[in-house]
Amino acid sequence: MKKNILLVSLLTSATLFSQVGINIDTPKATLDVVGYATDISKLDGIIAPRITGNQLRLKTYTTSQNGAIVYVTAADSSPAGQTINVKSIGYYFFDSITMTWLKLAVQESTYQLFEAFFKEATAPVDTPAGTSDNTNLGLSITATVPANSTVKVILNYSVPMGTYPIGATTSGTNPNANVGGYFGIRFLKNGTEVQSGSRKNIVPFGSAGTNMNTVGANYVEEITNSTSSPIVVTYTLNGYVEGTLTATRFNMWDSSGTNYNWGKGTISVTTFVKRN
Repeated sequence: MKKNILLVSLLTSATLFSQVGINIDTPKATLDVVGYATDISKLDGIIAPRITGNQLRLKTYTTSQNGAIVYVTAADSSPAGQTINVKSIGYYFFDSITMTWLKLAVQESTYQLFEAFFKEATAPVDTPAGTSDNTNLGLSITATVPANSTVKVILNYSVPMGTYPIGATTSGTNPNANVGGYFGIRFLKNGTEVQSGSRKNIVPFGSAGTNMNTVGANYVEEITNSTSSPIVVTYTLNGYVEGTLTATRFNMWDSSGTNYNWGKGTISVTTFVKRN
């Protein structure tokens, strides 16, 4: 008799705990929660564990935690490793394929702001007369395309440049008395020129002194990453001169002073992301 009672108890326990219900006697799923829809004094909802991005970065999740959900209350200040994508507040789930935290999309078909970068030149850069397309201006930005996502990139740049009278003669002759050729920007993506983003202008000819211009462009593209790992894209601005008869100065006329005389060279990149 005791054995039969024990068997019935075990079977009953297994049945009771196979599904869990809150405010419901007969749960219809593993966890079935019924709120208080008509009671305005009770606030319905389920709150996931709340944690900052920095705190989450200190934890190491495995495939056993695939699908885990947390609510990030503050972005990771140094995104890396499993929190490489934790760059804003919101709900995140752990993906065991990429071994990273991925943000739950609000609407799969809508782009959301992902990253924004801005960089400005720190000093003038000079290039001698002649032809050259690889003058390092120190203007480069790297963006990330998360796994299984499409990113829209919006890039803008503006770089002042002009002829630079180096080595005026003792007789007072301006070495820029005769100038010609082209100067501009060679636009690179991961080290390869993208001609739609490059620009060049004619250097004014036959004008003594410094001849200055500002070269700028807007560049937009979409990048789809169908892999399970993030990819990075680096955009770089190189100074370009062709057939010039005098030196060219890029970025600014002077590294100090009001507006640096010509202004400053800048590049900005803003990215928007959506899940594939």
